[in-house]
Amino acid sequence: PLRGLIHERQQIKLLTDGQVSNPSGDPAATWDCDNLLVFGCRKKSADYYYQDEWEKMEQQERDSFGLMTAFSQDQWHKIYVQQVLKQSDPEGE
Repeated sequence: PLRGLIHERQQIKLLTDGQVSNPSGDPAATWDCDNLLVFGCRKKSADYYYQDEWEKMEQQERDSFGLMTAFSQDQWHKIYVQQVLKQSDPEGE
């Protein structure tokens, strides 16, 4: 379901030049249709579903799709999604 949602949002952005009506129903309000996928799993080689598709989308659609990954068992120290999110926070909170 998440994969379909991201594809739908990317298509909506293409069709509306990036400005989509706010889901609240207010036709005057708009929101950016950007997507950030934060994917975490144990092993990249075994659990990273749709890896090629996500990475290709990140390369081709840099302005509207971001990808952050965390693989907890691919190195001696564990890396979790929470750590990746914290490191990406510009305020460091």
